Amino acid sequence: MALVNWSTVCRPKRLGDLGVLDLQRFSRALRLRWKWLDWTDKECPWAGTEIPGDKDDVALFSASTTVAIGNGLTANFWNDRWLDGHVPRLLALDIFSPCSRKNISVNDAISNNKWLRGLHRISDISQLRQFALLWNQLQQAVDCEGGSQVQILHVAVAARPDPYGQQPCIRGIPHDDICCFCDQADETPTHLILTCPFARCVWTMVGNILGLPALATNAQTATSIEHWWDDLTSCLERRAKKVAIYTVWNIWKERNRRVFEHHSLQEAAILYLIKQDLSLPSVSASWLSDVENEPEPEPD
Repeated sequence: MALVNWSTVCRPKRLGDLGVLDLQRFSRALRLRWKWLDWTDKECPWAGTEIPGDKDDVALFSASTTVAIGNGLTANFWNDRWLDGHVPRLLALDIFSPCSRKNISVNDAISNNKWLRGLHRISDISQLRQFALLWNQLQQAVDCEGGSQVQILHVAVAARPDPYGQQPCIRGIPHDDICCFCDQADETPTHLILTCPFARCVWTMVGNILGLPALATNAQTATSIEHWWDDLTSCLERRAKKVAIYTVWNIWKERNRRVFEHHSLQEAAILYLIKQDLSLPSVSASWLSDVENEPEPEPD
């Protein structure tokens, strides 16, 4: 009996071999065809049912296709190649695990900011770097003035009534529930971003230096994050909104720097980082190393 390599047996007859179907590859091709029809034929009898296939099928289909976004109701936010030719899950593997909504459409993820759910569990530098990278890609893809605003603000002020200090404790990280800035009040979203003396000082400096005094006024009079953001978006121009988002983002980063890295910066240094982010929006992920740049902000 002559033994012939199976790959040789499966080669086409026109190449001098037997032309036997490789059932594993043939069945995978059929499953990928099902996934293609699921995109292109919404009237088929099995529309809406679960498509058979494994994770390798999903990865191969994603690698072989590019999605052009229309209303975003069909494309999967994390697993489809819709973000400027990239798959968000592959851009940010470390933050895909803690996110709570892994099977969500682009429309739902962006319009309701549901892609951010679960990301308050981000705790290490690698995750923060990947989040910044994904945020930059989304910032370029979504019109910040439209109804589908991608607001980095919601990472820091996710709708949770509990103090932020409880989250490190859940992960076994020693941390006090008291605000790490003023050491006087519970670390709630409203206190951390608006009413803490440290935050108010940052807002005042931002308003004075950048010529936007209304930002400081809004922050001092707001009674909640929602009230503050509604007032901000209803009366201020796009530049002011952008400055506000970067201010919140850098206050949140300073909080994380103190909690996880045990390193602190003064208010003037936070203003420097905000101005740096505003001047280099395409590389805002550089905040992870900006304390090493010149001129270097002075620590406490």
